[in-house]
Amino acid sequence: MALLNDRRYVELRRAMIYVHLGTYDNLRAIVQRHIEVGSVWRCTIEVEQLGKPNYIERLLKPTFGEGAAKKAEQIKAHGPLTAKQTEDLVNQAIINEIFTEYVYSVPLFRALCDRLVSLRLLNIMRTTVDGCDFAKSYSPCVLNALPMPWYRELDIPLSPFLNYKIFVCEPDMNDSGTLNAVLLGIDEAFTKLEPEAGYYDLPSVRDYVCEHLRIPETAFDEAVNSLLDQNPPALSAGLRYDGISARRKPLVRTKAAGQIHNLLRRTT
Repeated sequence: MALLNDRRYVELRRAMIYVHLGTYDNLRAIVQRHIEVGSVWRCTIEVEQLGKPNYIERLLKPTFGEGAAKKAEQIKAHGPLTAKQTEDLVNQAIINEIFTEYVYSVPLFRALCDRLVSLRLLNIMRTTVDGCDFAKSYSPCVLNALPMPWYRELDIPLSPFLNYKIFVCEPDMNDSGTLNAVLLGIDEAFTKLEPEAGYYDLPSVRDYVCEHLRIPETAFDEAVNSLLDQNPPALSAGLRYDGISARRKPLVRTKAAGQIHNLLRRTT
């Protein structure tokens, strides 16, 4: 509470990470496996595609590779299923394939991942591959120090004989070099994405830059706020009301009475 009252948010977040990873083995295992495998591809079912013969196989391909067809047949063997039932079965198969140490139901896994996102230990981005939509989760943390200025070591005692060491990603957006790295990532995202009336979809830019630099989503938002506050600003932001959701979060302006934006463009 003292850290919160003093607005020492970085120290508070480290303390919360320390407690969560030191206390909950199943939570720590999710972070660990994300780092080991790189990413987890949970599917989002599109009803109009359910009738296509290879749709389930394509949803399983990122996780099961050549074994996707066999796993798809096992899921289809359950008989007629609703779109929600199919989505749950596919995602349960994906979770079970990757996370073998603990048993996670689909709702529990989703809730744990959301908690880890709030701690900046996971990112969840939207991506489309082979005509299928996925929620792709990955960790910006690493297990060994990398030659980047924004990793901070946490050494967490699990027992008198065992410590868990992890390097969390904490970029300082008051640092000009770090801010410039994010701006370069934004420029690269603009070359990959399609603009609309000169603006780019901010959540898509966020997804691209965070995966490219392996930084937390909230760190990206801090960087964009800083870039918008420059004089003159390197970016300008706009808003369209469609497309906002829990997974397509808008940017909240920290110095503009809570204004939100989900469009972005370069100004200088």
